[in-house]
Amino acid sequence: MIKEIIKLGLLTAGILTIMLTGPVGVCWAQHGNGAAAATEADAATGPAQQWLAEADASSRLRDAVEFLAGEDCAGRRPGTPGADLAASYLEQVFTGLELALPPESRGYRQGFSITRGIHVTGQPAVSVNGTDLEADRDFTVAGFSGSGTARQVPLVFAGYGIVAPELGWDSYAGLAVTGCAVVIMRGEPQQNDPDSVFSGIQLSVYADLRRKAATARDLGAVAVLIVNNPVDEDDLPELGPTYTAAGFDIPVVYVKRELLVNALIGTTGLSWHEIAETIDLENQPQSAVVQDTLIDIDVAVEKDLATGFNIIGVIPGTEPALAGQYVVLGAHYDHLGIGGPESTTPERYGEIHPGADDNASGVAAVLEIARQLTANPPARSVLVSLFSAEELGLLGSSALVRNAVVPVESIHSMINLDMIGHLRDGRLIVGGVDSAEELAGIIEAPAAAHSLALDSDLSGLGGSDHMSFMREGIPSLFLNTGAFAGYHSPADTAAGVNYDGLLQVAAFAGDVTVSLADWPEPLAFNEAARPAPAQGSNRGNLRVSMGTVPHYGGELPVAGMGVGDVVAGGPAEAAGIQGGDVIIKILDRRIANIYDFMYVLQDCTAGQVVPVTVWRDGAELTLDVELASRNVQH
Repeated sequence: MIKEIIKLGLLTAGILTIMLTGPVGVCWAQHGNGAAAATEADAATGPAQQWLAEADASSRLRDAVEFLAGEDCAGRRPGTPGADLAASYLEQVFTGLELALPPESRGYRQGFSITRGIHVTGQPAVSVNGTDLEADRDFTVAGFSGSGTARQVPLVFAGYGIVAPELGWDSYAGLAVTGCAVVIMRGEPQQNDPDSVFSGIQLSVYADLRRKAATARDLGAVAVLIVNNPVDEDDLPELGPTYTAAGFDIPVVYVKRELLVNALIGTTGLSWHEIAETIDLENQPQSAVVQDTLIDIDVAVEKDLATGFNIIGVIPGTEPALAGQYVVLGAHYDHLGIGGPESTTPERYGEIHPGADDNASGVAAVLEIARQLTANPPARSVLVSLFSAEELGLLGSSALVRNAVVPVESIHSMINLDMIGHLRDGRLIVGGVDSAEELAGIIEAPAAAHSLALDSDLSGLGGSDHMSFMREGIPSLFLNTGAFAGYHSPADTAAGVNYDGLLQVAAFAGDVTVSLADWPEPLAFNEAARPAPAQGSNRGNLRVSMGTVPHYGGELPVAGMGVGDVVAGGPAEAAGIQGGDVIIKILDRRIANIYDFMYVLQDCTAGQVVPVTVWRDGAELTLDVELASRNVQH
């Protein structure tokens, strides 16, 4: 549960991370493209050859971690030169180990599309009563903004921009915003008060800016202007990466609050600080139409698309009757690059997040195990799988499963190594032990042989790549050495890895891989262990399930939340929703992307029947869906 717990901690702080799980498309390639690929291959050659020539296993583990977590790989954010350099290094190691190519492939790289965020095209423009603001000095475009133009529209101040009926809070009460630009403050009322009706000093889901923008849009706003809370410095955030596939449909910009202070004082008679104090003390939003103020805004954006690469090779099995079956030995090699919304230190955006434990440690162990297995292959084949885009929502492992690198039914089991570089007191967390009844016995002897005390996480969760396999009914194990202070920050360095412990865990994982590959029978998957499909990015705050699997990339015929599939026996299937539908409305609220979908579900209760409008075959269709509790396993 470690990675899942940490990620949900970020979510409750109002930092959202999209959890889509699939690719736009897939392709196989021997190498990258053009001169850049040649440069990456050249830069990786020396370190790869050093690893292949090194005689000592402990030194090989250290070499791999130090290269992957080094400055040249720059945090290995998918779609960046650092990630491509890491892929070239892994590719060359596979070549040196003489791993076989996956079936029907032309190389070790499996490519799939990812969305890195948005590009602002042209020159964005904002003016207040005819006075032009300067981009990057007076305003910046939000990383989730949509395109749009508005001319001479009234400005409305909506306080914190929150509608929370269950808390008795409505920033828009008595305020008409149709056709207006809405200015809202970051944060939420009483955010430094432990007794706040929201979440005390921990920001609630209502502080999420995308949710606030969606609320304003649903009420008819044509643009949103965001200003910093008066307790914070009046700095503009950079247009950093959002790494989401979800678009928005009106312009959203950050504006320096000092530029609007005179207009607010003229309307409310209060300064920014006095407005915030009044909201906190009187529990009143202080919303109002800003007098004599008209806004012009023009923003154009487009998706920033890139390609991520899994690196996949095969160690053929030795037993003819079993060699057509596979044990997947996996780890993800991507990380956060120079930070962004997934970082535990988002204020340090621009600094390399090395990702030594998360997850250069797991990759190093997989390489070492592969090296050992090539010298003494087991009965079944081993699919050595190094995934990209795990941090973006398991995109790489989902690409492997959904695009049938090998037939799903031929996968016997999976073992996932993620964050195994901080072994303490010989204690190793093993998730997924109950995904097949045989697994507890299979891991017992290797644990004793390598002096490990196992803490079994029977839920099998953890927000890592094994989830893509468990959703397909494949018994899977997840190895992890637990949380540490530098998680998802620049402090996760190669110097902090426990290399003796990493060697211990790698030896254990290698023995377990062999035991699985030599197991004479199929493993019986425990259906109770199958995780529910991810509903969206803020799963920890969802109390209900619709039983839909989000569309896995690609363009949709209309704006909405694409349905890739539905859960058998779930609410969506019972109501008649089908894979290929696009959900465009729930209740009376527009659904333009997966975030809108999530926000509506956050406000619903189990057993509630909601009208859901979908786009199917060029027409709208409304179906009634009875929502289920998220603790019900479908």
